[in-house]
Amino acid sequence: MAEQRSHLTVSTICAVAYSGLGAVAWGIGIDLVLLAAILVVVSGLLPNVDGGPSSESGKKFIAFLGALAPLIIISAFPQFRSSGIARLALIVIISFFVAQYISTWILGSFFHHRGLLHSIPAAIIVFEIGYLVFFDLPPSRRLYLGGAAFVGFASHLILDGLLNVDLVGNKEKKTPVLKIAGPTWQSNFAIYSTMLVLGWFVLKDLAPGLKIYGGVNY
Repeated sequence: MAEQRSHLTVSTICAVAYSGLGAVAWGIGIDLVLLAAILVVVSGLLPNVDGGPSSESGKKFIAFLGALAPLIIISAFPQFRSSGIARLALIVIISFFVAQYISTWILGSFFHHRGLLHSIPAAIIVFEIGYLVFFDLPPSRRLYLGGAAFVGFASHLILDGLLNVDLVGNKEKKTPVLKIAGPTWQSNFAIYSTMLVLGWFVLKDLAPGLKIYGGVNY
């Protein structure tokens, strides 16, 4: 298993390459390029949050989500901006602590070391969240940012996979990486249903006129 410093180094290299590609090849503005670079680095460390809320990565994730949650809520509900500074401060504080409490509970209750968070479906979910959260941007830019989250997450899985290869017949059983299923049907149902539901919203956003089931619009 790669150390945190190794993942940070690899994700930083990927961030420079991905942001440079966006700026040079696709003509993306400096603000989104910098945001994409940050997403690559953050996502590159994200799988390690399965160490639990007391782990170093878990603590950073909880703090990051707590800081991000108020911004998402205020962006999703613009009416809050004109409700006065006292009410706006109350919304920010409440959403900050609620996000921290929920993320702490989720990390402590549903994740274990090198579980389904180290999986291909999890990488797809990260892409879908990266696409959906920036709802005010054009689809092409949302794909770019979602791709940044996926690249960072995938770099973590690939590095763990490369360092997990056993070429000398070591008898010590290693935890598999790049998995597509977990040990229980409950965990598999949870992650695949999440991937499919988020994927449906992404698909509907990219193809709003999608017709299935006898030409019925959904």
